[in-house]
Amino acid sequence: MTAPRTRLQADERRRSIVDVAFELLGTEGFEGFTTREVAARAKINSATLHHYFPTKEDLIAAVGARLAEAFATEKAPTRAQVDVPPAVAELRQEFADLSFYMRRRPLLPALYREFASRARRDASARDVLEALNRGWQEKVTGILERGRRARVFRNDIDPGATAIVIVGALWGVVSLFDLSPAAFSRTCEELEKLVLR
Repeated sequence: MTAPRTRLQADERRRSIVDVAFELLGTEGFEGFTTREVAARAKINSATLHHYFPTKEDLIAAVGARLAEAFATEKAPTRAQVDVPPAVAELRQEFADLSFYMRRRPLLPALYREFASRARRDASARDVLEALNRGWQEKVTGILERGRRARVFRNDIDPGATAIVIVGALWGVVSLFDLSPAAFSRTCEELEKLVLR
């Protein structure tokens, strides 16, 4: 009869460990990221941590999954846009979300930068980065396809290739620490012009 509660406790412990690892990796980077430090900050011993995450790579993958979840669920407030086609509104929401992360949730772009800087020499970081990029590219590709079908976006765009351009430009913006909100806004306006009819 205690199995459901035991499972809940296990899920809570696992989530707690990932929360600590998420914060540590985002603030200290991979250089300060060890399972020993995660265990210490989570107030558990290393054996308990390794019960939930047998390897450091497993823990990194869990942090990556949490980051993807945050990008998917944490959004900038939507603003009513009068006489704006749906695909344009969706694209602008993508821009607004990134601005929101940079201003209100800087840990999310910081984690992205960590995975990007580590990806060339670490397979677990590369797997996370590729999944993040693939997910965002697929989402933007869908927006561009809908806009092209609705004759809002240019007929001659290749949605997949253009999505790579937009996502690449926006991820590049994440690495510019001193970009002002006004400069970010102008960048988004220029990206929008690339696809409009």
